[in-house]
Amino acid sequence: MTSIKIFKNHDSQNLENDVNKFLQGYENYLTSVSLMTFIKDSSPIFLAVVTILEEKIPPVNVETADTK
Repeated sequence: MTSIKIFKNHDSQNLENDVNKFLQGYENYLTSVSLMTFIKDSSPIFLAVVTILEEKIPPVNVETADTK
């Protein structure tokens, strides 16, 4: 199952903070964030569309030269 959440803000930094706070609960999920900006009445509006595949991804053990 896939979920989509849309964030909207007039300040890009606040938008980034909102998205990061939301994504803290989805560390082991496949996520995608699309950022958009549009101008309305000479004022920018920032959008973030967050897509989450609601199936946990199993942890991956990364092998490096130090761990072999």
